[in-house]
Amino acid sequence: MAVLLVACGEDPGATAALERQALPLEAICEAEVDGSGRVDVETDYLPHVVACENGGADFAALQAQAVAARTYLYYKIGRQGHIGDGQGDQVYSCGRAPGPEHIEAAASTAGRVLRYHGDVIAAFYVAGAIPSTGDCRPAPGDRDPTGTEHFVTYNEGRAGEGIEQTTLGWVNPQNWANRGCKSQNGADCLAEHGYAWEDIVRFYYGDDIEIIGTDGPCVAPPPPLPPDAAPPPPPPDAAPPPPPLPPDAAAFDAEAQTPPEPPDAAGSPDASPVPDAAAAPADATGLGVDGEPLAAPSAASGVPARTKTAHLSGGCGAVPARLPARDAALALATLAALAAALERRSWRRRRD
Repeated sequence: MAVLLVACGEDPGATAALERQALPLEAICEAEVDGSGRVDVETDYLPHVVACENGGADFAALQAQAVAARTYLYYKIGRQGHIGDGQGDQVYSCGRAPGPEHIEAAASTAGRVLRYHGDVIAAFYVAGAIPSTGDCRPAPGDRDPTGTEHFVTYNEGRAGEGIEQTTLGWVNPQNWANRGCKSQNGADCLAEHGYAWEDIVRFYYGDDIEIIGTDGPCVAPPPPLPPDAAPPPPPPDAAPPPPPLPPDAAAFDAEAQTPPEPPDAAGSPDASPVPDAAAAPADATGLGVDGEPLAAPSAASGVPARTKTAHLSGGCGAVPARLPARDAALALATLAALAAALERRSWRRRRD
């Protein structure tokens, strides 16, 4: 369940986007492809599209192609319930069977799609020019066999309304589905220069593009830890470990192991009275019940902002009223640990 806190006057469109971002996206396991009927997305449709659209590219570019093709499929299915087979949408049937690398490109990115502000984007891509440069941005005069370079966008380092949108879609900052256009030839160049597929998609769609995983039976769960990564089981006759001390109790127990403070001028370690916590600065009383420094008083009320803090004064804890049960338990554990520490210290002194 997602809980959203919305301030007065907040843009309802932005609130709806946050709500969409908080919800998981259900995986599309089968898709209606024009001329082919229902097709399995992860094991059939995507390997074929990767092979047909950019089959000879470097492996990271094939992965980027799989993510872009999956995203565009989700975009189309979400709007019209089916997708075309051809250059108007994506090429599924081209007479070329997918190879192991195309199958692996889809499998290694299974379920990954691109979103912006919670909306699945129209992950446009074209062949683009063939870059001759080291940064994979074509130089003037580089070959552009398909004449599609003018659709490509270079959005590395850009975000929000600062990205360039492609003219393949409606160019408007409010059109969150249009986050640019990938070059297939450029993606191959980036992969050859060591870019991972995540970096490739951000190179064209912007630094703030959301790469999310979908949830469904066709998306495999993460692989289990290898056997040597899991902690070994305890031996059968091993005694159970002692329960851990609460955070503050552990802190006070550690203090009990330190040497006692040097005596004051009168020669007695306990001659000086402990100042009242209410009059001491925030760092004079040490830790609150959850191990954090005590808060400074509020200017409006004079009461510490974190009212769940137990103030320790002279070995006795002044616990604010209406302390939650969990914090009260931690405060009691803290006081008990402090009492035990003081008792150990007193025993040492008697022994010495």
